[in-house]
Amino acid sequence: MIYDLDDLNVTVSRALMPLDDSRVGEFFRYLIFTGTQIVSYNDRVCIAQIFNTDFENKVAVNAKVFYNLLPKVGASEVEIKETPTSLIIKTNKTKASIAKSNAEELINKIDQINFEPDWKPLPQEFLAGLAICSDTASKDPAEPAMNCVYVNGSTIAATDDVRVSEFKMASKFNGKILIPAKTAKEVCSLEGLTHYAVSDAFVSFRDKGNSKQIHARLVNLEFPMYQFLFKFDIRQEITLPVEEVEQAARYVMPTAVEDEYGYKPMDIKIRGSKCTFKTMNPDAAFAQYTFKLGRPADDIYFEINPSFLIHAIGIANNLKIGDDCALFETGNFRHLVALMGE
Repeated sequence: MIYDLDDLNVTVSRALMPLDDSRVGEFFRYLIFTGTQIVSYNDRVCIAQIFNTDFENKVAVNAKVFYNLLPKVGASEVEIKETPTSLIIKTNKTKASIAKSNAEELINKIDQINFEPDWKPLPQEFLAGLAICSDTASKDPAEPAMNCVYVNGSTIAATDDVRVSEFKMASKFNGKILIPAKTAKEVCSLEGLTHYAVSDAFVSFRDKGNSKQIHARLVNLEFPMYQFLFKFDIRQEITLPVEEVEQAARYVMPTAVEDEYGYKPMDIKIRGSKCTFKTMNPDAAFAQYTFKLGRPADDIYFEINPSFLIHAIGIANNLKIGDDCALFETGNFRHLVALMGE
């Protein structure tokens, strides 16, 4: 069968998600041709892209070899034939053979995924809430439930030992799910998702034309109770200047250093009417940015990821200060951080 090379190239790239070349083969080891789709799969996610082939059976090939070969074909069309042991890829000037991979177990797992579930329209704010809450999830492997983002009805939430994020959607998500924050970010990286479905093992998403699907494996654990943390006595409430906060966070971000769990902390100190952002790395390089608040506030000190703050401050610049915590809150989003001693 003859295939348009550009169409095949785009479909394969999308099936492998927006990965750089060095990660292809590390993230998804195989590409599977099902007859109607090109599918990639690992233990967390399955990506399916519409693409029709005339192979007699489902065929698995090495993802990295196939991905790297296509750009080098140098033609507008390519013929791909199936043999008992390989795929033969031919043009007028070139010919290549890619061995079929022995991936029967993987193909059996894909056969268990429902690619035509009961789709429902995705709540309009879902992806925005999923993206911002995923930054708060713990990266400590000893806390598997807190490595996830929790969705229940109109609520999206994530937490670690010192932070909690909660996003409220105007409409409800039909189900209660727990997915790894890493998977949540991958879902959010795919453009054009409009529908979802929930099964016992997966939450699935697709685009409007159903040409693209992502199926994320659910985590079967209980998400910790967190709502009581938002109930505290407020000592003071201040409004942070959005543009100043964004400028300060961007200035100090280059010297932020990941901790052992991949979190990049930034110190925030408020002393009276002055607010100081600071980051430092082991080489003693540091960056500091100080600006004035509209009015004096209580002295507080806490840590926050600068990239997260840039993302969050536009929707939550109202800061409520308690005895041992501070709460960013505006409208449908709130983010709680524990205060620290110096």
